[in-house]
Amino acid sequence: MKQINPLYVAMLLLVLLVLAVVQLNKAKNEQYEAKENLKQTKEMAERIVALKKSWSDASQSNKNLQKLLRAPQLKASQIEQKKEGDKVILSSKNMDIAAVNYMVNKLLNGTFVLGAVKIVREENELFSFSVEVRL
Repeated sequence: MKQINPLYVAMLLLVLLVLAVVQLNKAKNEQYEAKENLKQTKEMAERIVALKKSWSDASQSNKNLQKLLRAPQLKASQIEQKKEGDKVILSSKNMDIAAVNYMVNKLLNGTFVLGAVKIVREENELFSFSVEVRL
């Protein structure tokens, strides 16, 4: 019976060691990617919760809307408010272009849920404006 050469056994063990190290590094990389994924998911969840909180707070939306309506740029526009359930309808018959721009910018950039928006040019420099804001 022939004997196995110890050099072959040593080479086999070396190959097995290299394969084990490669598998270990692969597992470490997968674990690192999973941790990064988890961290991104947590950050996204925190942002979603913060956005949901800011968008669903009716009292804060109402407070911001009242603050917007008290702005000096809108004083001459004579904006009327009608509250119908969970929405407020703002309308004005004589807004100048600066007031319309200010109002639209603030409504679109704020945390307001807008329904219908209607802007019609009445005269050369005057506009009628109507917007539905849901609270």
